[in-house]
Amino acid sequence: MKRKIMSLGLTILVFLTSCSVKSPDVSVESYRISSIDLKNINSIIYLNITNPNDAELEVKKVDYIVSVNGIEDSASGSTNKKLKVSKNSTKNIIELPVSIHSSQILPVFKTIIQSPSEIKYKVSGKIYFDTFVGEINIPFSKESVYDNRENMSKLKSKIKALDFMKLF
Repeated sequence: MKRKIMSLGLTILVFLTSCSVKSPDVSVESYRISSIDLKNINSIIYLNITNPNDAELEVKKVDYIVSVNGIEDSASGSTNKKLKVSKNSTKNIIELPVSIHSSQILPVFKTIIQSPSEIKYKVSGKIYFDTFVGEINIPFSKESVYDNRENMSKLKSKIKALDFMKLF
């Protein structure tokens, strides 16, 4: 009887081990400024999700915080965009909209004026996945530098046109 129980326990352990979900890899693919106006800097962060599992995963939700040029919590957000992540896939992009609002725009503009050709950013958060064994969440964090030379002339004209008194 002990052998049967041990054999059954070993069989269950092997089954559960083979059904485990490997953590997907999450990385920041790119960052792009989409628009700049007097009250907002709008951008998009593109996350890449690599699924090493033999089963499809579904992104259920993403929570994130963005810091720009060392200014903590410049923006934050949450998206409930669903994304099917194919099994054993390496390229699955999800877009995170980011808006730096008026309360943070002056400190961010100040850092951009000091170092106009590049913008340092950090994005961190959690991605929530629906899997065949239930919901799992994977934390992610990435720091990088955005080459801002392309947007610089547009940004300079916006900053010059900015009437700071209208923001107060």
